[in-house]
Amino acid sequence: MNPRVARRTFITTSVAALGASAIGRAAEETPASEKREVYALHLFQFKDAEAVKRADEYFSNALIPALHRAGSGPVGVLVESSKAESPVTYYVLVPLASIDAIAALPRTLDADAEYAKAGEAFLKAPPKDPGYSNLEVRIMLAAEFMPKLQVPEKKETRVFELRRYRNPSEPAFRKKLEMFGQGGEVTIFRRVGLNPVFYGEMLAGPDMPNITYMLTFPDSAAKGAAWKAFGGDPDWHKLSTTPGYTDPEIIANIKSIMLKPTAYSEI
Repeated sequence: MNPRVARRTFITTSVAALGASAIGRAAEETPASEKREVYALHLFQFKDAEAVKRADEYFSNALIPALHRAGSGPVGVLVESSKAESPVTYYVLVPLASIDAIAALPRTLDADAEYAKAGEAFLKAPPKDPGYSNLEVRIMLAAEFMPKLQVPEKKETRVFELRRYRNPSEPAFRKKLEMFGQGGEVTIFRRVGLNPVFYGEMLAGPDMPNITYMLTFPDSAAKGAAWKAFGGDPDWHKLSTTPGYTDPEIIANIKSIMLKPTAYSEI
């Protein structure tokens, strides 16, 4: 694997897929205090334990320090725990200031000699034994009602849930965003213990249009208790039955994936 190609693969894979409307959405003028982050979520698949070990060394010793030097972070590195079988899937979440920051990052990594040296085993892995077996990228714009990622308390028992709401149309997508923000769904989430890390408007990725967001919990038991409390909450029942906000009107399907953080994850 050519190290220059590997560096450019990270972050930039989906930038070219951003349409004009998506870029315009990312560049919306907002007050500086409300400037929305952009999230690059990378899904790496690894075929065996040796590949996972090499990736852990790369992420912890090379990539995360390089991203910090480039002004990005905190970086989340999480493992899908919804399934136990191979391949192992890592979710690498990188918050960035803007689409321009995504475009500039490959050049920054290219010029970072410390990164190249620390990540050599991963970046120069041969084609017969590549650093990863597959990579998919999603690019998201932080929702207006939560413009910055929120880092949870770093407890060893913490767990994460990544949820994706695919919407049947762009108007439905907008209506669901309204429901979260102006409608008060996020407020209900926080009250019952569904603690958000980020909410993202998908700019480039599969299952468009969709809203993807991440929740965190102190442990698995807290997750179950929070969702139970949410399901029985009277404010939620009122909101979810309001015309225009019902699932049949604005949700095509929902996907949920459970994640656990690596020991070096900053989220």
